[in-house]
Amino acid sequence: MMMKTIHLAKLVLGCFAAGAISLSAYAQSTTLYVGSGSSMTESHNLTFGSTNKTSSAGAQTVSESSGGANSFWVYCLDPLTSRNLPGAYTTESLASWVTGADSTSYTSTFNKAAYTDPGISPLYNNRPTATVLAKLTELYSHAYADSLLSIAKSAAFQYAIWEIEGEGDPYSTTATASSGLDVNEGGSTFRTHADAYLAALTSGNWNLGGLGNLTASTAYTFTVFHSPTSQVLLRVTPGGGGQVPEPSSLLLIGMAMVALGAARRVAIKKTATRHVFQTA
Repeated sequence: MMMKTIHLAKLVLGCFAAGAISLSAYAQSTTLYVGSGSSMTESHNLTFGSTNKTSSAGAQTVSESSGGANSFWVYCLDPLTSRNLPGAYTTESLASWVTGADSTSYTSTFNKAAYTDPGISPLYNNRPTATVLAKLTELYSHAYADSLLSIAKSAAFQYAIWEIEGEGDPYSTTATASSGLDVNEGGSTFRTHADAYLAALTSGNWNLGGLGNLTASTAYTFTVFHSPTSQVLLRVTPGGGGQVPEPSSLLLIGMAMVALGAARRVAIKKTATRHVFQTA
């Protein structure tokens, strides 16, 4: 019986070590503050649906400390909502946010009044969640590091995120009769980089020629920060593993640890018993 218990416990823990049981982030509460240092944002004239807006696009610095310590970069997943910091946020994985059906999910975000306005929808509206998740992952894996090299690239990367969320493939900054998001201004470095990112998303070819060869990919862990009073934000950290075990996964870990503990206690008792008989 003891050997079976030990075997079961090791099997459960082994599944976690081998990645057989997914360890994705689950909801946790935090407070976000404006981070230290300058954000990599710039304003551009964009058209969402048929509505022209001047939008601040690019990576922002935020912190979970009021003093700005340990600031980190985030990009916006919610272009039609204002950022209000400091603010209470809840975290979850990108996959959970994109494919979820609760009141804070990607689909629910695009069902808010700002997105269902006749001047925005149906041209700029939510897209198939599998496509959104795949394209966001592809964009980050190839171009995230590149996006932090200049403000123009950062703004272009932000535009590509918004394009993925509310525009259909093929992606482009150029206005058409059916396009949901366009750049409503002349040529610029920002637009050049945005078109390059979008062309790569459409073709799958991340060799951008003179703008850089981004064919190498990097795995990231994605953390979505969402709030009822502020825009949804996305942070990534290097590494493709999950951040925090799901509650059900934690339960399995706990069961395994209890089983191992019980097995050790049985082993200790048997050893002690043998020792008593030997000394007697």
